[in-house]
Amino acid sequence: AVWTEIARTGVIEPSRLLERSHFSAAEIATALRRLCDHGEIFLCENVGAKMLVWLDLRERAARLIDAAHRTHPERRGLELSELRAELNSISPAVFDAMMVDLCRTDFVRTGSMIARGSHCPSLPPEILPAAEKIRAALAAKPFDPPDRGTLSEDRHAKEALRFLIEQGHIVELNSEIVLLRDAAEQMRSTVVGLISDHGPAMASQLRQAIGTSRRVTIPFLEYLDRVGVTQRIGDSRQLRETKSATVARR
Repeated sequence: AVWTEIARTGVIEPSRLLERSHFSAAEIATALRRLCDHGEIFLCENVGAKMLVWLDLRERAARLIDAAHRTHPERRGLELSELRAELNSISPAVFDAMMVDLCRTDFVRTGSMIARGSHCPSLPPEILPAAEKIRAALAAKPFDPPDRGTLSEDRHAKEALRFLIEQGHIVELNSEIVLLRDAAEQMRSTVVGLISDHGPAMASQLRQAIGTSRRVTIPFLEYLDRVGVTQRIGDSRQLRETKSATVARR
């Protein structure tokens, strides 16, 4: 009866088998495990599927991920939301089981993205000039960078900036300010050094020590708070006891 239902539907959640059967949950679980051991079905999480149906779904997902790598080699992977939209005929439970199965073998999930384990993000030749232009603009005034909007005025510049942020070459403070990682590290060292030597410091003191504007100082200090380097107490910043060694890569 279990095999008949799976063969009929292709993919099913075992809990639905229980609703439709007079067998107990234990009996259904035993039948599913036996079919899985014989290679007739795929069983993962809360999903059971006819093996050929599952392999076809898995291959379809793999092709979509590979296509994303070819189309956007600069990105870390394919957004799960985009993959889910392409596989809109399957339920959320089946999609989740698919992600688990893919990541058991050739794929890696990082945050909201999935990619082949062998994928190494790289900028296509037509976007390289935009990336170099962004680096040069930030390097010209490392502690007083131009507005983010001026760095990403066209599609290539947007893609280049996204790549540089995702690869950790640029630190994103907020929606308006980004810094070269080296500049962010130098600013962090200045903040940590001043507070270590003199105790909690106000934003104005830290701004003067860094040698930048309030436009940059405030977002930078908020960033250090978020990544665990400092914490705000009233109008001052003090060091946290941990995570103050380096600027986080995010």
